[in-house]
Amino acid sequence: MVLELEWLGKVELVLVEASQGDWVQTASHLVWMAGDMPALMEARLRVMVSPLRAGHVTCEAVVSSATFDAVAENDSASVGIEVLPLADLALAQSASHSPVMVGDRLTYTISVLNRGEYTVGDGRLIDELPAGVELVSTIVSQGVLSSVAGVVEWDLGPLEPGSSASVMATVVPQQTGQLTNRVRLRSAYLGSENPELISEEVVESVAVPPLGITADGSRVVLSWPAIAEDYVLQVSDDLGSSLQWLMDGNPRVVVGSQLTVTVKVTNGRRFYRLVKP
Repeated sequence: MVLELEWLGKVELVLVEASQGDWVQTASHLVWMAGDMPALMEARLRVMVSPLRAGHVTCEAVVSSATFDAVAENDSASVGIEVLPLADLALAQSASHSPVMVGDRLTYTISVLNRGEYTVGDGRLIDELPAGVELVSTIVSQGVLSSVAGVVEWDLGPLEPGSSASVMATVVPQQTGQLTNRVRLRSAYLGSENPELISEEVVESVAVPPLGITADGSRVVLSWPAIAEDYVLQVSDDLGSSLQWLMDGNPRVVVGSQLTVTVKVTNGRRFYRLVKP
């Protein structure tokens, strides 16, 4: 008995397993010489291929034998599949602010956008939270979320073309240093060579807000993160034995994510610090 397989469409042969006999391959055919088969005997051929392009792929199979076959109508069969292009998914994340102070809340917003032409139903996001943070809440726009030992896993569910899904994870830093939130998005539709997308967001965790000082002509601009709005700026003319800190009376102005205070340059010395009342 001889079985001939022909593929209508571009594929790459990955695996062939035959219960008996030998096989040979040509450009678009696979020929299986199964050998003799007694009555009621069954032989099996398992073939695995990898499509090389999107479109329709059809596999046609024809069996033949030197022995007369009275029922020739079932000597051939075919099966067709639609090969989809690789998914076009976009992964992005952002942090609510940086730097963040120890003990304050920090929210990561992670979004997935389907820019492709078909619904992706197997998206799975894995969020490896930074060491030294405590997860306090999560909110998802769709799908199912779970968290264990600092790792948040999110099954997105069906993501239709042009649609997006998001998750918000709020944490509280417990220590200072760089906090790196590493997110991975996995899907079989991304392809075997690039099975996941990766995004990293780095935030600086500080014990007290950093105070920046820059010169601006005859003025000096002092600035610190707006998240530390409950801190007050104090000034002193002397750090010696007569040290006395006073509240700075200049107005505070929000510029972007910073609080700023502008003071005039004088001939004397001035020292500044931020304190929490």
